[in-house]
Amino acid sequence: MEIKEIYEAFEKVHSYSFATVNSDFPEIRIAHFLTYDEEGLYFQTMNTKPFYEQLIKNKKVAVCSLVSENIPVEHDEEGLSNFPLGFFIRVNGYVKEIPFEVLKEKASKDIRFNALIKDIERYPSMTTFILYKFKGEVFNYDFAKEKLDYKIKRERFSIGGMEYKEAGLIIDAENVLVVENV
Repeated sequence: MEIKEIYEAFEKVHSYSFATVNSDFPEIRIAHFLTYDEEGLYFQTMNTKPFYEQLIKNKKVAVCSLVSENIPVEHDEEGLSNFPLGFFIRVNGYVKEIPFEVLKEKASKDIRFNALIKDIERYPSMTTFILYKFKGEVFNYDFAKEKLDYKIKRERFSIGGMEYKEAGLIIDAENVLVVENV
């Protein structure tokens, strides 16, 4: 997948969960990718928030979203869940803060960056980060196979040189089944 496709998948829902680590404990909040370019995905926060401190200290983030039909999960006669058609998208990787001057240069060449500039001008404590090296996956599903010809389809990707392992099973030399990264 290309960065544009990843951004467009996240755009199918207006907000998603961003997770960081605060000391040794995970923290999560709702945020939004505002734009993208060939370097990565851009988002903002205020430099007065714990989110900012965690990003600066750890330089890592995980982001996850679910897009599905607006139908509640039902259960069949055996108690099994019937999920509505949808997909998950998740990424995790490395972030860095973008200096305002660099952001202004990007905005002079790409109108999509103007909103980030205007936010910083309106709220001086606002700052911009880029998710520049990351891996992730899109997990399409239609467990009932009502609209798709498959139950689950997983597509993994990496941007900026971050490696990922393909999902699946591996059989070792002694024919012992080994589950790896499914």
